[in-house]
Amino acid sequence: MADAQARVEESVKTLVTDIERDYIRKMQSKMFKCSATCCDDSSASMDDVGRCIDRCSQPLSRSQQLVTNELNEFQSRLQRCARTCQDQVQDKMKAGNTNQAELTGMMEQCIGRCADTHLSLIPDIKSRLVRSLQAEMNQ
Repeated sequence: MADAQARVEESVKTLVTDIERDYIRKMQSKMFKCSATCCDDSSASMDDVGRCIDRCSQPLSRSQQLVTNELNEFQSRLQRCARTCQDQVQDKMKAGNTNQAELTGMMEQCIGRCADTHLSLIPDIKSRLVRSLQAEMNQ
């Protein structure tokens, strides 16, 4: 199970690093430049400057929320799969199978399949995020 977890963690880490480096940083830079322009307007009221800064931060906030939502959904699906594995092992135990080695092996194989299935989703998640982030950057 530790191997499956490590593979998933590494893949998600790579995804987040790529998205942060290629999109989020650029959006942060754009937001800070936009906010600085708001602050440079000496004729604007304090409220106007605040609203201007809020407008500047909206694309980044939406993008960060999008990434968070995708990762939360991925984690939720992976947890549901792992719970199904746990349920299957518990069902075997209730049916009288008390062979710990067999049950452990069954659990590890099931968790490994969960990891493989969900790792195959990462490229699609990245594609969705890239499309959405590019659209957000072009607004």
